[in-house]
Amino acid sequence: MKGPAPTKHEYNGEHLTVRQLAEIKGVGRSYMALLLSKYGAYDAMAYTRLNQGERMKKRYDYKGQQMTLDELIEVAAVKCTCSAMSARIKRHGVDFAVEHDDFKALKNNGGRHMKKMKDPVLPEHDPEQHYLANLLSSLKRMGIDESNIEHEVARRFAA
Repeated sequence: MKGPAPTKHEYNGEHLTVRQLAEIKGVGRSYMALLLSKYGAYDAMAYTRLNQGERMKKRYDYKGQQMTLDELIEVAAVKCTCSAMSARIKRHGVDFAVEHDDFKALKNNGGRHMKKMKDPVLPEHDPEQHYLANLLSSLKRMGIDESNIEHEVARRFAA
């Protein structure tokens, strides 16, 4: 039984598998799969390993352009930190995060829509009633019929 057909990635007008792209680039198949999942075919093929500690910046699609967080902050209606912009993108999407101009009002309004939870109402706990209910259910599970349950309960309380 064969496995699923290999996924093809478009690169230079051809549809190639991960193995074929890895051979062209001269890297292992698993490393190529990692690059493809992170960056896509063209960026993965252009990727060169950076010095230790450096990272390739994640890019976001905004109006047909691939932009980094820093570039998005520059064109944003409201300037903010990288972590704030990243949080806005995760919550609202790239277009809204860049174009919306009043996140403080949005943030302040966010909590007002929530209803306050009511305190839970717990039933009164009666230990004797609890014991009796458990005893009755266990006697029924044991197969004692209704006519003998009263006798069995009296026998157990007498002991």
